[in-house]
Amino acid sequence: MIISFLRKEMKRKNNNKENKRNFFAKYLFTNNNHSLPLIEFLSSLPNTFPQILFLLFFSKLLELVEKFRSEERIGIQMEEALELARAKDTKERMAAVERLYHLLEGSRKSLTSSEVTSLVDCCMDLLNDNNFRVSQGALQALASAAVLSGDHLKLHFNALVPAVVERLGDAKQPVRDAARRLLLTLMEDSSPTIIVERAGSYGWTHRSWRVREEFARTVTSAINLFASPELPLQRAILPPVCPLVINFSKMDFQSHLYV
Repeated sequence: MIISFLRKEMKRKNNNKENKRNFFAKYLFTNNNHSLPLIEFLSSLPNTFPQILFLLFFSKLLELVEKFRSEERIGIQMEEALELARAKDTKERMAAVERLYHLLEGSRKSLTSSEVTSLVDCCMDLLNDNNFRVSQGALQALASAAVLSGDHLKLHFNALVPAVVERLGDAKQPVRDAARRLLLTLMEDSSPTIIVERAGSYGWTHRSWRVREEFARTVTSAINLFASPELPLQRAILPPVCPLVINFSKMDFQSHLYV
């Protein structure tokens, strides 16, 4: 009788150990939601400090692995979107810039120098696209990328800023709005004074009255958004604005009065 009882007890303990091992294996390789399996597994183990420390460490390790895989997937998806953006079909380019925008908007991964270069080169070509939605999407993607680019994007300012200023004169208001938002994003992520001075060398004296007007509106928004020490009026704004208030264009005159 006693021997039978001991055999049953040993079998029960062995089954419990096997169940725990199976549960742990399932937790490691199949579960994406780590919180609930970890709580269940901890509750099934004896309350010993080393085991808890090990599980917490392993949970953090799994999170890091998942983060790495997620970043790798984002990089691959971004490459695919950039490749699609070069398609001849307009609908494919529209879908590509929309996909690119959503990828960058939802990402927390910092972009590498090569990724920024590929993105800027592609979007620069799309800014002059015949379809205004493609141009708008490229500007929006660049604005989202600016937050993730660190100092890498500054290397492209000489080519990028004049191209964005040109879009301030686009015939479609959504494109002009997207260009203005991108300039403000660049100011926020780098330096308002640097962007105003660099863009102003094109914007204040541009041949198109619409570019001059929209750039004046952009500077007005910058004054409202950024503190005066970051955007010194006397150095960055007043010298180019004063000659323009005598411009015979009514639109120019009204816009510069707002500044």
